[in-house]
Amino acid sequence: MPWIIFERDREQFAASFPQLKVELVKPFMPFRYLVSGGVSLRTLMPNATFQLWKGLETAMANHMRTWAMFALIAITRVRQK
Repeated sequence: MPWIIFERDREQFAASFPQLKVELVKPFMPFRYLVSGGVSLRTLMPNATFQLWKGLETAMANHMRTWAMFALIAITRVRQK
């Protein structure tokens, strides 16, 4: 969902909400979420492999926009003059 609103349809978002400014869209955590079992499944990732998965995500940082499942989004309200 963040990709649709803040990437694909960003111009539409800006036109619909001129009082809001998107400061940051930072995708993150595609692999650790999946191998940890997500919200309700049993984990597939032993604790000892956490740093391995974290390192993999760091190494693939250039591809996060494609692979990430979540995004940190910072929006500020612009004061109307």
